[in-house]
Amino acid sequence: MEGRVHGQFDRPAVFVTDLLAAARYAEALGHERPIVLAYFPHDPLNPFQALLYRRALGAGIAPVPMASLDSLEVLTSVARSLAANGVTVAVHLHWLRRITLTATDEAHAQAEVQAFLGRLDAFLAAGGRLVWTAHNVLPHDSRYPAADTVLRQGLTDRAALVHVVAGGTAEAIGDRYSLPPPERVVHVPHPSYRGAYPEGPDRDQARLALGLSPDELVYAFVGAIRPYKGLAALLEAFDEASTDGRPRRLIVAGNPDRSAAVEAAIDACLAHPNVLLYTGLLPAEEFALVLRAADIAVLPYRDALNSGVLMLALTFGLPVVAPAIPGVLELVDERVAATFQPGEPGALTAALRRADALPGDAATARALEIAAAHDPDTLSARFAAAVRAALDGAL
Repeated sequence: MEGRVHGQFDRPAVFVTDLLAAARYAEALGHERPIVLAYFPHDPLNPFQALLYRRALGAGIAPVPMASLDSLEVLTSVARSLAANGVTVAVHLHWLRRITLTATDEAHAQAEVQAFLGRLDAFLAAGGRLVWTAHNVLPHDSRYPAADTVLRQGLTDRAALVHVVAGGTAEAIGDRYSLPPPERVVHVPHPSYRGAYPEGPDRDQARLALGLSPDELVYAFVGAIRPYKGLAALLEAFDEASTDGRPRRLIVAGNPDRSAAVEAAIDACLAHPNVLLYTGLLPAEEFALVLRAADIAVLPYRDALNSGVLMLALTFGLPVVAPAIPGVLELVDERVAATFQPGEPGALTAALRRADALPGDAATARALEIAAAHDPDTLSARFAAAVRAALDGAL
């Protein structure tokens, strides 16, 4: 199956086959009004989408990954014919950073946005429907925030349903752009990763495997390494918090981008005697190993709305150091988290020091309690019901 997803880049006929097969499968399950939900981008390394869609078929919704935005033209070509047979075709858009990523200037970025919205309008005119998940206010490290803002307003204006992961999304957006009326917005929080990652070894086995000592206080920074995640600031705060003489280690594990800021931070990690660095596209087993060895997960992000890493840490029973942003504050409290204000001098260092007292049975229990309250099956069913209601009402 994975090979077929990759093959869609140059084989649109495979995508059409997958769309038709998805519609037939939903019909075979007894759904009179099946929905084919093509989603983009498909991220096979992040279990989030698999968790979000895992109960979709129960609502007659068949998810199909889109390998490229070029597939939107394929969707447009089949939407009307499928609609004539009682099948709704919808596109579910997630992260759209790439639409303006390669633009050379603001005018170019605006042109790319308008071109994409034009293609989306053609799809909607053919009977298609749009669902959009607002993962962030704007893409992280956006080079052209004005164009990215226009794009997001265009999406909210056209969407049958906007899915927000954080309840405070509208407040965080402010006056940049406006969300649709409440009946076209659904809040379904990030599910836990329970069952999506291997449990990994116990703490002592993990530490032995990584060359750590039992008495060290171990912090973990995991996930994709990009400028907004603040790795350089974490290294500075880690050194400041380590002046008390307590043995500490920092594990940095993830795939770095090629920005100058990230490359400089990676070089600093390599030179640091108390930092363990694991870079590249790490398998789930290695993430589990790192998280089992850690006492605290650290999210030194300077700009974010939600965080899958936060839920990953909680799933593994870890307390966290995290920014005081909507998607964090509505999930955790002082029993399991030390939060800080991004950009405030000394705030991250102070949060690291406060977090020293967190590791223990009480924090682990609280983390697992939060993860259990975000059961993937329950949240997936809620999301699917909202999509079904929105798209049935749009017919």
